Amino acid sequence: MTFYKIQNKKIPDSNIIKQNITNDLINDELISKYAAKHNITVSGSEIDNRYQLNVGVYNSHNNIPDASAGAFLVQIDKLYGMGKDEYIENLRMDILKEKVQESVGIPLTIWLNEIRKTASIENY
Repeated sequence: MTFYKIQNKKIPDSNIIKQNITNDLINDELISKYAAKHNITVSGSEIDNRYQLNVGVYNSHNNIPDASAGAFLVQIDKLYGMGKDEYIENLRMDILKEKVQESVGIPLTIWLNEIRKTASIENY
C-alpha cells in the first residue's frame, strides 16, 4: 500500500487486489511451465547484469556518484516493501517473461489470455 500512498493514488478495493494477485500467480505459473517445457532459463549473469543496469540507472537519475546499490535498495523497500532477494526473484521472473514472449512471438498478455482459455496448470 505504500506505493499507492507515495504515488498519491487511491488504494484499490481489496477484492480487486485479491483478484490481481490470483491472476498474477496463475500467469507466473503458466509462464514457468512453458519455460520449463521449452528449456527456457535465466542465468545468474543475466540477473546480475539487469540488477546492475537498474542500480546504475537509478543512481544516474538521482545523481548518486558511486555504483553501490544501497540507496536503490532503500527505495525498493520504501516503494514495494521488498528486500534484495525478493527484488532479484522479481528480476528473474521479468527476464523469464521476456524470453517466453520472444519464444511465443506475440505479446505475453495476448498469449496468456489465449492459454488461460484452453489450458489448466496441471496439464499444460
